[in-house]
Parts: sequence; C-alpha cells; structure tokens
Amino acid sequence: KDLSVNVLAGATVGGGTRVNWCASFPTPAHVREEWATKHGLPEFSGPRYERALAAVCGRGGVSTGVAPHSNHNACLGAGLDALGEHRGEIPRNCANAGDCGGCCVGCATGEKNDTTHTFLADAVAAGAFILAGAHAEKVLLEKKGARGRGRKAVGVVATAMAGPLTADAPKKARGAAWRLVIRAPIVVAAAGTMHTPALLLRSGVKGKGWVGKNLRLHPATMVYGRFPAGYAGQCPSTGPASKTGSPADPSGAIKMFEGAIMSTFSKESADWAGTGYGPMLMTPSMHPSGFSATTPWRGSDAAK
Repeated sequence: KDLSVNVLAGATVGGGTRVNWCASFPTPAHVREEWATKHGLPEFSGPRYERALAAVCGRGGVSTGVAPHSNHNACLGAGLDALGEHRGEIPRNCANAGDCGGCCVGCATGEKNDTTHTFLADAVAAGAFILAGAHAEKVLLEKKGARGRGRKAVGVVATAMAGPLTADAPKKARGAAWRLVIRAPIVVAAAGTMHTPALLLRSGVKGKGWVGKNLRLHPATMVYGRFPAGYAGQCPSTGPASKTGSPADPSGAIKMFEGAIMSTFSKESADWAGTGYGPMLMTPSMHPSGFSATTPWRGSDAAK
C-alpha cells in the first residue's frame, strides 16, 4: 500500500554478493540495447562488454546443471511442465551439488564464488590489504583533475567500527571508533547500488544532479503454497521427478531452507508488449526468519 520495498544488503566483506541467491543471469539484450540507445552508452552493446561479462562469469564459475534440484525448485519445474509453460535453469555462481541451503546468508564452505572468494581473494594474493569493519565517510578530492575535470580523487576518509584492541593501546582508545585517512592514486567507488550514490553525495560529487537519480529497485512479490506431506515424492508423472530430477529429500517434504536455493525459473510472461520486461517466476530459499518477515500478519495461530 505504501510502495515500500525491502532491500537485502550485505554489510560485510563481499557486500551484496555474500547475501544474494546465486542467480547470475548475464545482462539481457533488451536492457543493453536500452542503455546503449536511450541513455547514450554504446559501450554496453559492443564486444568489450561481452568480454567483460565473460570474464566475470568465468571467474565466478557461473554454470547450470544442478543435481539434484531442491524439492521446492523441483515442484515449480513439475508445475511448469504440467502447464506446458517455459521452464529454464538459473545460471548460478556456486557449486551444483550438495548445496546446504545457506548460500543466501553467506557461504560457510567456500563453494559459492562470491566476490570474497574470487576477486578479493585474487587481490590479496597480489598483495592487497583489506580493512574490514570500516565505514567510508567520503572521498578526498583535490582541484585540477585529469582530462579537463575540475577535481580528482586522491583518497578516502573512513571510520573504523572498533579501535585498537592491543594491550599497549591507550586505555581510552581501546574499542573506540577511530578515523583513517587513506591516500591513493586511484580510488574506486564500489559500495553497491544503494551506497555508492550516498558516498558520492557525501563527498560533494553531484554530477549535475544525476548521482543516484537513475536508481531502480527490482520488486519481488511472494506467493506462498502449502503442500500435503510427502507431496514432492508423490508420483514421477505429477511430482518433481518429471524432467527436473528426483527430489532432494526422499520424504517428499518441501523445506524451503534446504537444498539448492534457487535453480528453476520461468520467463513465460516476461515480455510485456514486446519490451522484454515483465515478471519472471522462481522460488528462492526461505529460512524461518525471512518467511516471518515477509508474511502478512494474520494472528499468532496462523503465524505458527
């Protein structure tokens, strides 16, 4: 009713790549075309962007071939097959076997190829130093930037969430937040879709009013289903064994917090009026806390 949208963001090393659902679709052709023509960014429709996508997907190990599908993903696939509607497998940046169901809240095994286990690990291997638990306050700017720009970035001011904890640190400084000033010849603002514009605005970078103006949120709405006990293992012709593999849980129980977290999707309706835009259907991992946070309140009995 109030147009509010929950935004899942990762305040940790690796950021949003640590808490996403592993879905790794390449940028769709219709989106790239819109960026290139409507927004005057022809680079997105050229071969350099293709190579960049291939490089990122390659380092992230993006692939298909889940075996087996979790029961809730297998059920979705079986339903789509029964209706004769499009069913596809989501390309993902994590292992395709033995998923524990916890990838969406950070991977404990290292099988999810998020930024922490790929590009940041590469950077550390090359000699980079990572400071965790710090908040970037602003980018340091000096006058006379390159290529006719009025200013150039020369560093970052950050606040560490906790001060020095060593025994020889002054008593009043132990555990207290402390400020860092980092000077660098190159500064990259990579604070995610939500925080990068905020960081730039705090730094006095306004881009003639364009900073943050093109932010778009991708809404997702939930539809919940309650299935009979053992439903997922009912029958090869009607249950999830139909084309999508045997149930991950032989009991047939549909537990949305176990198995491959997101692997089946449908784009049957994802093309309104030939625009390429429209709803996609998929079923994510849903742990009890996430379920309770997104379920309408109908009283304590219904919630239980």
